[in-house]
Amino acid sequence: MRRACGWHSSLPLRIALYGLVIGFLAPGYGCGLFDNDDLGVTLSADGSVTSETEPVTLTVTATNRGSDRVSWGRGSSSCQLGAVVRVAGRQVEARVNHGGCTDDLVDQALEPGESRTESFTWNGLILEGDDFAFLPAGAYQLRGAAGTAARSAPLAITVNR
Repeated sequence: MRRACGWHSSLPLRIALYGLVIGFLAPGYGCGLFDNDDLGVTLSADGSVTSETEPVTLTVTATNRGSDRVSWGRGSSSCQLGAVVRVAGRQVEARVNHGGCTDDLVDQALEPGESRTESFTWNGLILEGDDFAFLPAGAYQLRGAAGTAARSAPLAITVNR
């Protein structure tokens, strides 16, 4: 089984650092940047503009294109995918509204050839560290995400206030 680090972990920095070390020492069992070729992620939206009162609906699909099981973390069985947004040159979590997630803890993974699609709304809210904030008006690049294992190509979304 191939593993990748997930952002749902309570110790994401430690896991990311361990993953970097493992990625260099044991190819094929790395984290994020080292083994995401088998996990494809796509992102689409039902519009190109979002606001606090009129959120955009995002659809993220993850597909295992490899011959081994791919895992990207542990977390809710119903909310496994998400989005990140580029802000001031760095990727931060876009706080999406899944409409309710199950309160369980499962291995977030796909078998070879398997896909998973999730849709949720986003209104410009981000989580940076422990702080929630609405992005100022402007154009942003979003990416669909399967934990830290794989990201989609960027999608331009404009935030209105």
